[in-house]
Amino acid sequence: MSRTNQLFRYVGLYVLIACLGTGQINASLFQWVQRFPSGGLTPIKILFSPDQTIYLYANGLDENYRNVNRLFMFDRSGNFLLKQSVPLGTSVVLTDVLLLPGGETLYVGQDENDFSGYVGIATGSQSAQRFPLQTPENRPLAVKSATIKDRSRVLLAGCLESPKGILEGRDGYLAFLDIPNQKVFHRVLGKPGIEEGLNSAVVLSDGRVVAGGYEYQDGQYNGWLVVLDSTLTRVLLEKQFPNGWVNRVFRMPDGGWGILGYRFSETQREKNAWFVVFDKNMQLRWEWQSSLWGDDEFRDGFVTVDRRLAFCGYATLSGSRKAIFMKFDWMTRQKLFQKPLSRFKSSVAQVLYELPTGRILMAGELPESHAGFILQEQGINKRAYPPQIFLAYQVLDANSNRKVEPGENYFLKIQIDNRGKTALKNGELVIQADDEGLGILEQQVILIGDIFPGQTRLVQRSFQAASYIQPGVSHIYLRVREMGNTYLERSVKIQKAPGRSLQISFNVFPGVVFPEDTTTVTLQIRNSSSFAAKDCRLKILSNHPAIKLMGDVDRSQLEIGSGEEISLEFRLFVAPTYTGPEKLPLVLYLQSRASNLSLRRPLDIRLEKAPTEMVVTSPPAVSPTAKQLAPIDVDMRLNPEIDIEANIPRIAKKDPLKFAVVIGNRDYRHGIAPVDYAIRDAFVFKEYLINMLGFDEGNVFFLPNATKSDFERFFGDERNVRGKLYNSIVPGKSDVIVFYSGHGAPGRSKDEDNYLVPVDADPNFLRMTGYPLNQFYQNISQIPARNILVIIDACFSGQVYQGISPIFVYVPPEERVAPHFIALTSTSETETSVWLEDKRHSLFTYLFLKGLQTFEADRNRDLKITIKEMYEYLTDPINLSHSIPYLARKLRNVEQRPSLFGKNVQFILVER
Repeated sequence: MSRTNQLFRYVGLYVLIACLGTGQINASLFQWVQRFPSGGLTPIKILFSPDQTIYLYANGLDENYRNVNRLFMFDRSGNFLLKQSVPLGTSVVLTDVLLLPGGETLYVGQDENDFSGYVGIATGSQSAQRFPLQTPENRPLAVKSATIKDRSRVLLAGCLESPKGILEGRDGYLAFLDIPNQKVFHRVLGKPGIEEGLNSAVVLSDGRVVAGGYEYQDGQYNGWLVVLDSTLTRVLLEKQFPNGWVNRVFRMPDGGWGILGYRFSETQREKNAWFVVFDKNMQLRWEWQSSLWGDDEFRDGFVTVDRRLAFCGYATLSGSRKAIFMKFDWMTRQKLFQKPLSRFKSSVAQVLYELPTGRILMAGELPESHAGFILQEQGINKRAYPPQIFLAYQVLDANSNRKVEPGENYFLKIQIDNRGKTALKNGELVIQADDEGLGILEQQVILIGDIFPGQTRLVQRSFQAASYIQPGVSHIYLRVREMGNTYLERSVKIQKAPGRSLQISFNVFPGVVFPEDTTTVTLQIRNSSSFAAKDCRLKILSNHPAIKLMGDVDRSQLEIGSGEEISLEFRLFVAPTYTGPEKLPLVLYLQSRASNLSLRRPLDIRLEKAPTEMVVTSPPAVSPTAKQLAPIDVDMRLNPEIDIEANIPRIAKKDPLKFAVVIGNRDYRHGIAPVDYAIRDAFVFKEYLINMLGFDEGNVFFLPNATKSDFERFFGDERNVRGKLYNSIVPGKSDVIVFYSGHGAPGRSKDEDNYLVPVDADPNFLRMTGYPLNQFYQNISQIPARNILVIIDACFSGQVYQGISPIFVYVPPEERVAPHFIALTSTSETETSVWLEDKRHSLFTYLFLKGLQTFEADRNRDLKITIKEMYEYLTDPINLSHSIPYLARKLRNVEQRPSLFGKNVQFILVER
């Protein structure tokens, strides 16, 4: 019965003897043992997927002592299927994993690069999209555990480090993550002079949150338990256990909870495995502490489907650690079974998991051989008697006529009973309708948790019918299931009545958007009803975490007259991690409260997939014409071989009031030579804005190859300064940065303005097709922001013309620009900008970002970089390694000196 393959070695069978409360002897067999390769891998979580695959997540070190996170997959019989890396990178130490109701996987842990808490969401084997988790005062965070609160929220528990440093103490940390809306609600639990941390937390059936961990004060560790209300705002119970430590919190079937870990014996020389059980009234029901072995500890535990308490951990026997597995009857308080796993010389059991069959998986580590193991309990199949689920329902409509009318609210009350002998584990209630007019547009999955024998769960949901529904009979389908098993299906008949309908038509533009591009969407709505729609509320909704909606997506008190048409604008951003259908899951919801009518309609917006791979090509010897130009041809991915792209610091807290426009003009038409690395400059500058300077990704407007209409759309024209940037900011509170990389052009006479050159500009008609630089400065200055910074990486030497001599670049006097405005340009007067072929960036942009990355631009070492300090860094006459005037002469034998003008020289780019 042995086999060997590349990754695992089958070790054998192991027999455990369990003494039951009846005095009988029951043989329990661990069916298989899988042994992990060396490398210090410690199992941290076992999960069972809906397709009945067993997932084991582990963390440890590779042969080069670098952090690794691994996923091992087995079929339900324990046969090894696959090993792969968890898509988090080498800097993330994984501590917990969840399978979300939508099929995604949520990972939590800590990023060792900046000691920030890590929360990532991934679909399949794709790289995880990091959740923007910002802690109070940007304090370092270690996330220890995660548990599902409901379909859209997750509860995190961990340790928040002191702002003074990692060794200066910590506080307990809890947070609710609202995943679809990417919002975080924090709760910090700390007392002055006491180091505290939370290792585990659960949500009880009544919404209360229970968390456990430790406190450290005056050289002594104490177990720490805290109970909070469902909003994390009020502490209901706080309790310390002297000389203790809480590893895990678990829920009890009667609404109570338990904690487990260890407590030191009175001699303070050894640990004793320990657990405590509380009832739902927060009264201590039962406490147990081991006295059998010299040093032992519980690492994990839960309540089994047959209502037993199962624990695992280790005990010290004959000077060596042995994994232990124990069971208790929590009703009679009897110890049913205990056994050290003496097959291994040294072993520690880390995690337990119960399959839907009732069998238990146990995984742990073998410290001496730096390997791991996983075992499956053979024994008696405890799910030979599956849960018996009964369901009762009631439909209540608003006017109690037992018919659902257009726009009417109605309620669905569902009672779920378990009358079987075993529990429903991690149960779900699925609600689906065969008519969208009933207000159930998609399948709804409601988490109902564990329902033990004799227990009842009550679920209530409200829905609103559409403004127009076909009269007749429709059905709502109800299904109760757990992973891999469906136990009950019912259909509910719904009578529908005709009524007055709200006739609304709408158009949406554009109908196609691109990933990683913030698109302004215009929605035109027309009321074709014979009556006015008064007191309307309009909402644009999406339940996908990779889709972000901004701007005018929730409007109240609208009035649309009969035959009237209105237009609304909102911003749409689709993250690269989006894996849904090509037609985006966007819904328009419009409710007329005065008429008690409403409608829901899907928006017809498709996602145009970006090319899977784009490469940089060398420009042709002859400037291409518009017909010869290919689409934007630049690799918009960070290159680890380029130093400023290999490690972009993440040190700034996200500020939703910051806005930026980033333009990179590379591929010019009408015979103008391309600017080879302009788009790459703009792309990497955008990454620094988001990761280091604290800009929200949805507030950074990225425009590769901008046309004149793009300039006018964002910055206005000579008649109207209110472009898209003007309308996006919050007056008096927003900081604005505008970055431009591309061609600049002087006027053909001393009286003519200079120009920023759009990609569709004609060099012979720049007065009509270029964007005047003076107008650009004036329009930008009139934006009522708190601070405005313009960065221009372009030369105005006349290179866009043929046979035109360079002309002096006009710089407006400082008294003509607003006091909150400042501009930094890459050149002065008629100079030329230098490019670095090996770095694939311009000299100016490369050194600008280098000064940010290394923080060497912080000239006075006050942990802030102002724009004046950056200018002094780029023009340093002493340290020539980052002096643009020196390097331009050395590398290209040309003159290039950056220029700074404006009054706001203390504008802060970034601070630590």
